[in-house]
Amino acid sequence: MMTTLLTHEWKRAAKPLLTATVIAVLMTAAGSTAAASGWPIVSLLGAILAIAVTVLYVPGIQVLLAVDYWLSSYSRTGYFTQTLPVRGGTIFSAKLLFGFAVTVAGLLVTLVLGALAWMGQAIMVGENANPFRAAGNFWAQIVDVASPGIIAVGLGLLLLSYAAWLVQMYFSVSIGSESRFNRMGLGGPILVFICLYVAMQILLAVSILTVPLGIGPVADGLGFVRIDLLGEVLADPTSSGGDLLPLGFIPPLVLVTVLCLWRTARSWNRHVSLV
Repeated sequence: MMTTLLTHEWKRAAKPLLTATVIAVLMTAAGSTAAASGWPIVSLLGAILAIAVTVLYVPGIQVLLAVDYWLSSYSRTGYFTQTLPVRGGTIFSAKLLFGFAVTVAGLLVTLVLGALAWMGQAIMVGENANPFRAAGNFWAQIVDVASPGIIAVGLGLLLLSYAAWLVQMYFSVSIGSESRFNRMGLGGPILVFICLYVAMQILLAVSILTVPLGIGPVADGLGFVRIDLLGEVLADPTSSGGDLLPLGFIPPLVLVTVLCLWRTARSWNRHVSLV
């Protein structure tokens, strides 16, 4: 059953996702070409365009996934999805698994977009335009200062942040489509998302300031260090933590993501009202 559900997810969402990907590649290529042109204003605008598309590509396709999630689950076509003879949690699991797979694929596409963006900007500033050489140099610099454990933690945090973002959007759509918000249409999910976002920012700020752990410079490169960010801020309100990466954002991020997963699955299993 899961395979069948995933197949339907792909058939329904493939066209807009592929269209968005093609547009992103063309825009990045156009921006990179403009950056390499050497024309003062055109080069700068092209470089900005290429970088912006590269950075926003994955968040953009995740928004597309959230819109598709709403259309296929709670709009008019949602009636069909809700009447499938399958437990709601199973349908939600298939949609979430598909979203995660698309996100990971999107991160791989981002590498391609980044390579295209680099080529134009490298020519613009007179550097070697070979993206493989640039990637090799960048990786060598990372390995030189960070242990395999730190690298693994960094990659894990990157994936966690994207996964959490997707889960929170799906949560907002599901809770915002329940009977208490249903009359608001798409406004319900948007309202829930705004409230969740504000609450999340408060939790992140408090946790970052109070959890005394981060990643920063150590004797042989980068490593885990004890920090007192709250003390630094109280002593100097303009302090930004320097070269430290506070890890206090992890507990609330994980906790809120797990709660969102549980509450969304509960919403599905109780058959969200469409009236």
